[in-house]
Amino acid sequence: METRTIAMPESPAAPRRGLTVEEFDALPDVDLEEGDWCELHDGEVVVVRGFTATPHDWAVARLVAILGGHLARARCGVVLTPGGVVLDRHRKVRADLVVLLEKYRGRLRRDAVHGPPDLVVEVLSPGTAMI
Repeated sequence: METRTIAMPESPAAPRRGLTVEEFDALPDVDLEEGDWCELHDGEVVVVRGFTATPHDWAVARLVAILGGHLARARCGVVLTPGGVVLDRHRKVRADLVVLLEKYRGRLRRDAVHGPPDLVVEVLSPGTAMI
C-alpha cells in the first residue's frame, strides 16, 4: 500500500494546526483512483492506495471469517472491514480490520469507531512493510 499527502483547499477553519476530523469530513470529495481513499494523519490529509484481488485481500478475508465467526458465536462483538477509526480530533484512519467488543458498541457511529477499538489489524504488503 502506497500513501501520499495531498494538498487540500485552504479552509478558514483550519489554520496551520492541521484539520480536525470534523473539518476533514466536511471537505469536498476529491477525484481519486478507484479503490483509493483519504485518511487524516495528525491533521494532514493522506491518500492511501487501494488494493484489488491480491494475497493481501485474501488474508484480510480469512481473518474476517475467523474472527467474525468467533465473535458471532460468542455474541461478544463485531468485525468491521475496512474499519474507520477516529483516534482524536486530528486523526481518522482506515484499517484493514477492526474488532469492537459488544461492551464498547457505543463507540460505533455511522462513519467510524470513535475511540480506541479492541483490536486493529493492518495486513502488511510489500508496499507497507517499511511503514
